[in-house]
Amino acid sequence: MDGLVKDLFELVSDSLYEMTWRCNFPVHPNVGLWSFLEAFREFGVQVEFDGKNASFSLDRTLRERQVVLQARMHKDEIIRGWGRHPLGSPHAFYDSICEVYFRMGKLLKGSRVEENFWDNIKHNESKEVRVKFEEQLDVFFPKYQENMLVPVSGIVPKLDEPKLFNCVLKDFPMDVYQQACILRQFGPVKKTILGHLTPCAEAMLEMDWSEFDVNEYYPSAAVMEDYFWGHYLFALMKEKGYQTEYDDNPLRALVARGYYALRQGNLVFPCKDNRCGVK
Repeated sequence: MDGLVKDLFELVSDSLYEMTWRCNFPVHPNVGLWSFLEAFREFGVQVEFDGKNASFSLDRTLRERQVVLQARMHKDEIIRGWGRHPLGSPHAFYDSICEVYFRMGKLLKGSRVEENFWDNIKHNESKEVRVKFEEQLDVFFPKYQENMLVPVSGIVPKLDEPKLFNCVLKDFPMDVYQQACILRQFGPVKKTILGHLTPCAEAMLEMDWSEFDVNEYYPSAAVMEDYFWGHYLFALMKEKGYQTEYDDNPLRALVARGYYALRQGNLVFPCKDNRCGVK
């Protein structure tokens, strides 16, 4: 993969991962579940999974007493979380991490002091497991990109190699981007009083590429990356059934604002108890 193409590919992978969290979109349930279980294992919790139910076992010393705390959750419960977020969204898995610790604590029949001691452990350890979950989930986005995301239809995609990136790349002016990267590194050959002027990404949708002059008026590398990312999001939106807050011109909105132009997942994906805003 060419260096600049690789840069764009990594930009998309990283941005998709960030978008998934910020927009509250569901991820592939198998990957989400695997990341969830591995997060606990990496933290030292004993985990057994039979394909339907997961069992968790944790040895801890509560003040002066050694205890074995256990919890059990069905995979559908894990994917659902507490019903406050779209099924299979990272935030739903977050809730399920807390739920595991909540169920473990139900087994305690010691003193109030012991229960309070456990509450502190639960609060701190659940945060650490959540970090492990993030790390596990992150590594899958460069491998599968759009196939990591479940469409609004709910049909789970196959975990194939990404194809959407190359479709968007075909219509992207790589020569302009290459020159913009050169300008980012070395600056224009001709120095002007005003310096290097650049259009915004949104304005480029209506401009003639032949108008650009590397010494006076030329898009920056960052603008070109926003332009590419906006077009990628537009293609992704059509494939997944996402919605924007700007129905009159979604492409312009996505180029200008990135994933901030997309409607939040809790407005377009159903939740178990319908508290996500879906009518």
